[in-house]
Amino acid sequence: MGETNRMILTFYLLFATAMIDVVLARRRYYQLFVTNEDIQPDCIKLNISRQSTVLINKQFPGPEIRATIGDILIVNVYNQLINNEDLTIHFHGVLQKQTPQMDGVPYLTQLPIKSGENCSYVFRVQRIGTFFYHSHIGLQSMTAFGSLIFVDRSNDKIIRTRYNYTEERTLLLSDWWHNDRLHLEQGLLAVPFQWLGEPSAIIINGKTMFNSSCETVNGAGYSVINVERGHRYRIRVIGATTLSTLVFGIEKHKLLLIEVDGNYVEPLSVSYLEIASGQRYSFILDTTNQPIKNYYIQASIRWRLVKPNNGIAILRYKSASLVNKIFIANQTFSLPKETVEYLTNKLQPLTNFTNNYNGGKVPRKSNQEFVLAGGQAAFNGTGIQWVVNNNSLMLEKLSQPKSALEDVYSNNQLSFKTYVIKKGQVIDIILQNLVGAGGVCESHPWHTHGHMFWEISYGDGVYREKDTHLFAHPFLRDTTMLYATSNAYFQYVNSTNHNKPCGWKKIRLIADNPGLWFVHCHIVPHMLMGMSIVLEESKKDIKMVYIPKY
Repeated sequence: MGETNRMILTFYLLFATAMIDVVLARRRYYQLFVTNEDIQPDCIKLNISRQSTVLINKQFPGPEIRATIGDILIVNVYNQLINNEDLTIHFHGVLQKQTPQMDGVPYLTQLPIKSGENCSYVFRVQRIGTFFYHSHIGLQSMTAFGSLIFVDRSNDKIIRTRYNYTEERTLLLSDWWHNDRLHLEQGLLAVPFQWLGEPSAIIINGKTMFNSSCETVNGAGYSVINVERGHRYRIRVIGATTLSTLVFGIEKHKLLLIEVDGNYVEPLSVSYLEIASGQRYSFILDTTNQPIKNYYIQASIRWRLVKPNNGIAILRYKSASLVNKIFIANQTFSLPKETVEYLTNKLQPLTNFTNNYNGGKVPRKSNQEFVLAGGQAAFNGTGIQWVVNNNSLMLEKLSQPKSALEDVYSNNQLSFKTYVIKKGQVIDIILQNLVGAGGVCESHPWHTHGHMFWEISYGDGVYREKDTHLFAHPFLRDTTMLYATSNAYFQYVNSTNHNKPCGWKKIRLIADNPGLWFVHCHIVPHMLMGMSIVLEESKKDIKMVYIPKY
C-alpha cells in the first residue's frame, strides 16, 4: 500500500485489533480490481485511441457485494488503471457511523488511491437495504459501479413472509456515451466549456441495443430477467446513471413498492417509478396471473430535452419463446410524462419494523436552518461552473499532502468553506433551485453522505415558509430530487432568467455522525463542476484514530 493511504492502513490495523473481543462478528472479504477495458454495452465500438472505460473485476456492472447486518465488511481495492489515474470507492447510502475515513471522497475523507496502489475499506454493516458502490473520481462511475445489498438474517424470514416473495432480482440502470470518457471530463472543466452531451444509450444490467445494426453483432442483445409464473419476486432497482433521471416500468405489470433508499415504506402499488441518479427502490413483482410470454422492461429519460428510446430489457417467463435479437425501434409501451413530486405524497414509512431510525418519529422542528442555492456561474469568460451560494467546490482543488479529515484530526485550518453543525442538533437544509446560464432550470438529485433525512416540504419559485407544500408522511431517504418547477429543461425554453429561483425543497436531518460529510448533486458532471458543499459535524468528537465501540 502506498504512502497516500497510510491513514486507512493505520485505521484498518487498529480496527482489526479492536475486533478481537467481538468473536461473533463475521468478516466478509471482497477484492475489487479496477482496470481499463474495452466494452461495447450497446454493441457500438468506440472510435477512440485509448482505453478510458473503467471496470471493476472486468465486469459491467461490477460484482455484487452482499453482507449481513453486524458483519465487518472488508473491501480491498486495487487501482490497476493506466494513465496514472487516481481512484476511490464510495459506498453509496452507507452512513459510515464512526468510520468517516471509509467514505471514499477524494481529498476530503482520504487521499486517492494512486495507480499501482491498493487500500482496504473496513466498516460494520449497520443497516439493511439496497445500496451500491461506485468510483468517486471524475466520470469513472459511468461504468465503475456495482450493487451493494445488506440483509438481516434474523428478520429475513419475516420480510419474505410479509411480502410473500421467494427470490430476488437486481436491475442496475446506467447511461452511456459514444465518446472517450477522459475527453468528456476535460471538456467539463475546460475554457471554453464543452458539455458532454446527452447519453447515446440507456443501459440495463450492462446491455442494450443502440440500433438495428446490433442484430448482426455477436454478443449483442438485451439483458434478460428470467422469472417463473406463479411466483412473487423482490426486484431491486438502482439508479447508477451519470446524468439521467429515468422513468421505469414493466409491460403489463404492476409494481408493489416496498423500499426507498434502504428504508421500508408501506406497500404501494404503482405502474412506474421515477429513478434519479443515486436513488434505489425495491418492489414486489407478482407473476401469478400473467400469461407466459416475454415482456418489455423499459427505462426512459425524463427532465431533459433529448431522450434516447433504447433503454430496453426483457422479462422472460419460463417456457416462453426464446428472446430474438431484434432491435426495438420505438418505446414498447407508454410511460408518464414529467410530474413534480409524482410519488412522494403517496409514500408512508413502514414503522415498527426495520431501520426504525429515531423511533420512527420526525423531529417537529429544527435548531438550525440554512439555504443551499444551486446555480451556474461563468469563469474566465467562457468556462462554466456549478455553484452553491456562489461558491464552487471541486474536489481535485482540495489536493493537499493530507486529506481534509486528517487536517481536522491535526487541528489544522481547512482551506475551503464548510457548513458547521453541532452534535445532536436537528438541521433543516433548504435546497433552492436557480435557472442556469442558458435560461433553463434543471432538476437535481441531491445526495447526503453520512446521513439520512426526511423530506419536509417543497414549493415553487423562491423559498418562503408560508408558501409551503408539506409532505403528508415524511419518510427517510438519502437522495432527493430537487425539481424544476418553472423553465424546466425538458421543454424548449428561450429565456434570460439566469439565477431566477425555480423551485425548492426542505430536508431535515439529525446531526448524529461526527465527520466531514459531502453533500452534492448526484448528476456527476454537475458535481465535478462544483455543485457540492461539506458539512463539518461535531469536530471535537472526531478522533485521530476512530476505533468503533462495537
